[in-house]
Amino acid sequence: MKSKHLFTWLALLVCLALIIHTNQPAATQMDDREEELRLAVIAAAPLDQLFISELYMQNDYARGAVVEMRDGSIPDGEGLIFLALWENGAWQVWFEGTEEFRNLMHAAPEGLVPEPLKVLLDYTNEPKPDNEIEQQINASGYKLPWPGGVAYYISRAWASGSCNHASQAMDAVMPIGREIVAARAGIVDTVVQQYDDCGCSSANRYNYIKIRHNPNDGLYDYYIHIGKNRSLVSPGQAVAQGQPIAYSDQIGYTCGSSTCPAGTCRNGSCNPGAHLHFHVSNSAGTRQYVRFDDVGDLVGCRTYTSGNYYGGRVPIGSGPSSVLYLDDANGDGHKDDLFLRACGSNVASNRRYVLLSYPGGSRLLSREADGGSCVVFSDLEGAGPVTPGTTYETRFSLGSSPDPSWPIPCYSATGGYGLCDRLSIAGSPPRKVFLPMVKR
Repeated sequence: MKSKHLFTWLALLVCLALIIHTNQPAATQMDDREEELRLAVIAAAPLDQLFISELYMQNDYARGAVVEMRDGSIPDGEGLIFLALWENGAWQVWFEGTEEFRNLMHAAPEGLVPEPLKVLLDYTNEPKPDNEIEQQINASGYKLPWPGGVAYYISRAWASGSCNHASQAMDAVMPIGREIVAARAGIVDTVVQQYDDCGCSSANRYNYIKIRHNPNDGLYDYYIHIGKNRSLVSPGQAVAQGQPIAYSDQIGYTCGSSTCPAGTCRNGSCNPGAHLHFHVSNSAGTRQYVRFDDVGDLVGCRTYTSGNYYGGRVPIGSGPSSVLYLDDANGDGHKDDLFLRACGSNVASNRRYVLLSYPGGSRLLSREADGGSCVVFSDLEGAGPVTPGTTYETRFSLGSSPDPSWPIPCYSATGGYGLCDRLSIAGSPPRKVFLPMVKR
């Protein structure tokens, strides 16, 4: 009997030893694969300084995120998501915005990528257009998605270039509760505003507004990270360019150096960064590069002042701003006389004349009236109406005589009363600011 018990105990010990022997290499193998994955992610990431903030492994698949570091801190924005597949003894890593990432996301095991996140990640990037001259001359129809005269810092922008976003999108560092306006006119397609998830976690649910262009060109504008119940528009509603549509927040997947309100950080990494994420996409999920008519080609790590004035309103203030408009100066009943209203201390104190040159002639505008730090210039020669579609070269004089100082090209949109692109109104080097043409 004793020998039988002894045999049983010996058998159990042998089985236990086998289990330990079998499991130990598997654990070691998993540790090795995770370390290999981390190295593969770092090698594939389109960022110079980063850390891996999330990592989830499920069999031969993995999902995670990297967050950019700048000078030892996290810039306000969101992380960059990656997916990985173990095949042929090595990890293959793809980041969001690529066709490989998109295909792998749909083939990955259920639950690896949360459903709300799939909606945001189901995209590819369209390259920046090569026709730089055409891009600069023709109006795009877009203006920055915050009120005219207000400036915000762009932490990241577009798929390439300085301080890039690694996708065709931009992040504007915008404190909580600031007004977001329509970058372009359209019809509200979707409003999601019921969530309050906070923190630097890709598992967070996010609030956003999706607007279809009107006229319909197949493109949609996305405004992401709006506040809970802070939308000002509803699905089906028509919105004009510059119209307020929501208030900013840090809800969703946002990273930075802020803190979350109690009870809203549910997925760890409670260091959000309030900002507005803006991108444009077609119905196939291809994100587009956008050039804004009020600032031109926008790049990351710079501050931009919006020229998106709702209804053509331009406030009088000390900030640099200007508006080129038509009005009835000679009393003939037609608003066809040219005026320029420019703001800024340099303009108010130094400028006396403006020369607008165009093919076949020129228009000389003289200082007419002051309004605080703003000056109105009128058409001195009375040369008749402005021709839409004309390219104007703008020169400001420094002194009391028409002595043009520097040329800055200014383009008006083809057809109707459109946009004039850029105008110099400051010192040396000249500052480029928005110059819209509006009908009064």
